[in-house]
Amino acid sequence: MHASGGGVGLFVTQLAVQAGAKVIGTVGTPGKEKKPLAYGPTSVINLKNGDFVEQVLDLTAGQGADLAIDSLGAETLDRTFSAVRKLGHVINIGEAEGNPIENIRQRCLVRSQTFTRFHLGHAIDFPELWQKGNQFILDALHAGWLNPTIVETFELEHARKMHAAIENRTNSGKLLLRTSPETGS
Repeated sequence: MHASGGGVGLFVTQLAVQAGAKVIGTVGTPGKEKKPLAYGPTSVINLKNGDFVEQVLDLTAGQGADLAIDSLGAETLDRTFSAVRKLGHVINIGEAEGNPIENIRQRCLVRSQTFTRFHLGHAIDFPELWQKGNQFILDALHAGWLNPTIVETFELEHARKMHAAIENRTNSGKLLLRTSPETGS
């Protein structure tokens, strides 16, 4: 799971661990390695410390990961295909570092891999799937095994500060934007 120290990465890591997966996370910001480890991944790799592909291959006895979830795009997505095993799958859910590579079809052919580009906005066209997903998350929250890791709440007048934290990738969890004052209830 790329960006496993961020809000989405921590969330997806928890889902994968709950499903029984061995998770290898990556972070790109020094100091973010420790936070994801508290959520169950086997290892966390800092993308700034050496070649993550070699490190994933070392951790998987040269085979590569079965599945990679990429929220970074650009060069990291391109390199991710080399860290995934033959017949493995790559899912792209974001482009924090830039647009996805253009040669995805060719990258998949090299090792008989498959690729999915998921955009949350498309899920709205499938209300039954949307509702099922929402219910799953609510059940997981109530069961106590899914922690949204809220790290900071911003008042509406500080929305720019919140967006800056997202764009700079300095947060290690979910940020909330409060649109109305607390009522005390």
